[in-house]
Amino acid sequence: MATTIQRPQTASDAAAQRGEIVARAEASGLKLVRFLYCDSDGIIRGKASGMASLEERLETGIGLTVAMQAFTMLDHLASVEGMGPVGEIRLVPDPTTFTIAPYAPKTGVVLVDLVSLDGQPYPAYGRTFLKRMIEKAAERDLSLVAAFEPEWSLARKDGDLYQPIDRSGCFTTYGMNSAAEVILEIVEALELQGLPVQQYYAELGWGQQELSIRHAPALQAADRHILYRETVRGVALRHGLYASFAPKPWGDQAGNGCHLHFSGWNRARTVNRFHDESGQYGLSALARQFMAGIMEHLPGLLALTCACVNSYRRLQPQMWASAYRAWGPDNREGALRVASTFWGHEAESTNVELKSCDSSANPYIAL
Repeated sequence: MATTIQRPQTASDAAAQRGEIVARAEASGLKLVRFLYCDSDGIIRGKASGMASLEERLETGIGLTVAMQAFTMLDHLASVEGMGPVGEIRLVPDPTTFTIAPYAPKTGVVLVDLVSLDGQPYPAYGRTFLKRMIEKAAERDLSLVAAFEPEWSLARKDGDLYQPIDRSGCFTTYGMNSAAEVILEIVEALELQGLPVQQYYAELGWGQQELSIRHAPALQAADRHILYRETVRGVALRHGLYASFAPKPWGDQAGNGCHLHFSGWNRARTVNRFHDESGQYGLSALARQFMAGIMEHLPGLLALTCACVNSYRRLQPQMWASAYRAWGPDNREGALRVASTFWGHEAESTNVELKSCDSSANPYIAL
């Protein structure tokens, strides 16, 4: 089972926390702990610490060239001022994210913040940006709760090509059965890391899967999505399979979205400020204003939420891909869907879904 580690309040708390992580790592027989981050192109990267230096690295971080934040998903270095071969930042762990990776032998994982050499947060980093936006929202008594809903395709390598594991139909039990063994191991691996699975089904495309985990406050939701992607890919590889989150892995099949569900609560997260039982579709004025802002800026936002050329092969009309700048209750072709609430839980289940989002996005920037 995952163990929750609280954020440190003092230097002594931080030291005790580092000791707790080292103790857990040693007790679990770990040999490496990966320090992971998500770059601006949505690629998960990192370095790993050996056990002998783990406690020190948990405090001081691991060095990283500033150039990495200008790397594209194809590992080309873009020409960005201040992000060349000269200069360094640090991968400094957030100890609350430490977990043991069930998909990699004797390996732990911790998510990091990028920190400048002067100890200040590195500004060109999505996780840092999201933290700032969370603070700004809190000033308005607003706390975003969110969940990513990723779709992905399972494939086997066939020579130089990748073939879907099946040609099953949407929601069919045949699709579930053909992927049952790997899906079960993924579910177990997620739950071991404290990522509670909500539901699963075989999706519309050949070999396409959808497995969702529970919503969480914004930063935790983005962190969970990083761990989720790592887990799915890692477990699939153990089965000789490849899990692709690409928006359109096969041109003649349904694409992979990563729909983003969100609701706005008060700062204490005791009241869903998006809910108003007297409002149309149960939405408050705040929710409608929030949605209006997204609709107004949607063309620009797409550069962040659908962040690669392949994204626009998915965003096509009449493909269940939210190609229309529209919204509505349970409208699965519009960019924004007002999700149906659950009986007896209307207030807490009121949420909006941004469907124009896929896994090429950096989840911190998307949120």
